Amino acid sequence: MAQVPEFPSKLFFFCEVEPKNGGETPIVLSHVVYDRMKDRYPEFVEKLEKFGLLYVRVLGEDDNPNSPIGRGWKSTFMTHDRNIAQQRLYSIQFYNHIINLHIQILS
Repeated sequence: MAQVPEFPSKLFFFCEVEPKNGGETPIVLSHVVYDRMKDRYPEFVEKLEKFGLLYVRVLGEDDNPNSPIGRGWKSTFMTHDRNIAQQRLYSIQFYNHIINLHIQILS
């Protein structure tokens, strides 16, 4: 959900075939993780705040169920127009003092 400016009030999960191993989807509140990290590893968090963190996500054009990301830029940004996808990406402004999100849109 890194590409959406507002998070949903509800999430639903469905599994038609239960995996033999794993299959869990962790959900955490990022501000809780931040607070705990700051308490336990203050020097590390200070470095992140000072130097930042670059999160890079490369989206192909179409969905790929064999990829860990799964979704391409067309379905992520709900358009078939690359320029509109880039406009929607930049309009999100998912940047703060710690994380710099960079998404590369491939054709």
